Amino acid sequence: INCRVTLPYWAWCLHAGDPWNADLWKSSSDQFGGNGTSVTRCVETGPFRSGTWSPVGGGCLTRRFNVTETSEVPNCIRVSAVTSLPASQFTDFERRIRRVLHDTMHCRIGGHMCSPGLASEAPEFFLHHGYIDKLWDDWQSRSAAHKNAHFPGLNGTMSATNEARARDYIDLENQPGGVCVKYEEPTSRVAQRVNSLLSRAHALELSGPSLHNIGCTKVRQMVDSQTANLFRMSPAERTRLQAVLDSEPVCVGSDSMQQKSIKSAQPPPSIKGTQPSPEIQGPRGPPIDRRSVNLGFSLVELENLVGQASSPRSSKEQA
Repeated sequence: INCRVTLPYWAWCLHAGDPWNADLWKSSSDQFGGNGTSVTRCVETGPFRSGTWSPVGGGCLTRRFNVTETSEVPNCIRVSAVTSLPASQFTDFERRIRRVLHDTMHCRIGGHMCSPGLASEAPEFFLHHGYIDKLWDDWQSRSAAHKNAHFPGLNGTMSATNEARARDYIDLENQPGGVCVKYEEPTSRVAQRVNSLLSRAHALELSGPSLHNIGCTKVRQMVDSQTANLFRMSPAERTRLQAVLDSEPVCVGSDSMQQKSIKSAQPPPSIKGTQPSPEIQGPRGPPIDRRSVNLGFSLVELENLVGQASSPRSSKEQA
């Protein structure tokens, strides 16, 4: 692997509870700037601000951050529900990763990302698609059956390409031209803890409802018209997607912000007169400082749920 060639991604599920406060949207030269203004929707902060950078089509880069109780950013529990589907459910997996994870995030960011023909001009387009590609690779990596699950017609030429065939791009480790792609996992302690707990939860075959109901109030998520229009969903597709959303109620709020707001492991910059935030010591693994990552669910409750399911007493009672 040539590590000088990299494809960055934004693991937005780790910020689902408060996505627009992620460091990505700050205003320094190595970040992406924030939301568009209320009037023009032009981005006026960061390196892609109006007057400093412009899309290919001219004008300004626009954003309209859009998260409500019925149109949220999928958290890591919802993402894991997609990537844990068996190979035999490829059609369901493809529909969910495309409609529930990929499509909806475009219009959560809004602006260029939610505009037909303009989305690819937004710098964050590639961070989002890099993450979707990583999630697909995570699913394929589960087994040989997963890697070889696909739609028929692999020999056909893909539209808008120079005679590229889908079969040549199935395996990320064996791409045309000798290209091999490897995705690294997020390295923060909170990301490692969440991934470990969700892997154990699915290995223990914890049911969907028991995971989705962690420390939250259930709210029905609706298919929003912007997303449906952007991706030209037919009425039948909207009905199918709504059925998927209804099967996984949105998790809004928590019994305690101390539980819900689990922060990154790095201490904040030294500021005179302030003290570092206390750490939360979970039942397993190193302590995690609560500072800036809002998962959109209670990590403490997830740890307790997995711990109870893993205990010998729990296994005996289930038997």
